[in-house]
Amino acid sequence: MLVTGCWLCETQLPEAANKLENGMYTSNQHGKKKQIKYTMAMTDIFPSGVEVFTEQAEHNENITIPAVISKVDNQDNIFVFDRGVNKRDAFKDMDNHGISFVTRVNQNCTFEIISSNELTVSNHKNLKILSDQNVYLFKRKGGKSNPLRLIITRQIDKKKEKILILTNCDDLQIDEIIDIYKKRWDIEVFFRFIKQELNFSHFLSTNKNGIKIVLYITLILAMLILVYKKLNNIGYKTAVRRFRIEMDEVIMKMTITFAGGDPSLVFR
Repeated sequence: MLVTGCWLCETQLPEAANKLENGMYTSNQHGKKKQIKYTMAMTDIFPSGVEVFTEQAEHNENITIPAVISKVDNQDNIFVFDRGVNKRDAFKDMDNHGISFVTRVNQNCTFEIISSNELTVSNHKNLKILSDQNVYLFKRKGGKSNPLRLIITRQIDKKKEKILILTNCDDLQIDEIIDIYKKRWDIEVFFRFIKQELNFSHFLSTNKNGIKIVLYITLILAMLILVYKKLNNIGYKTAVRRFRIEMDEVIMKMTITFAGGDPSLVFR
């Protein structure tokens, strides 16, 4: 199972942002600073695909997330993404290419019910299951989507807001689909990790190739730390701190050995 998501990166230094060779603007961006977009896919705890987007049209997640998904091996995988992808043609294209997905749609979306499925569960964790239906989603300019499965739920303690989960997976149980969608939070945690713990939130280069190099180096480091974190069953902050300390010791031992000394006399 893969989760996909994207985020915009901007620097706190306006002069660096303005020197970007290519970048996009957002309507609410103060000072009209340039931004770039990173879109990633994750398999389990590791990043498995990434693209850097700089063109203004690529601000739209209906373009960027499917672009990353199309480059990842989709055999036996289910892709999970949030409401940034909402065009019916994007759903149709993925379905036509045999790409299994689970996502969420707005509760005011319009659809036509094809058939209703029998509810196998009434509640799952904090969600009450209201319906499980096969539907056509309507397009804004006319036409319909491929037949898709729509599961309508709401939080047990909140009676007003409904949560609509859309998928083309017909062979999974309701609770399995809900659990799959909840995995989407993993990529948000990963984005926060590389931004806050690995300081990947500012531009260190002003051209796309340089930005990619820094991104790949950061992702390699992130995967090493994630392995260390999992093996030692510790948190992100502790993993980063201990990993850095142990790497400093390894580098120091190599330096002492290269200089003709005995590391065991230093590290006792």
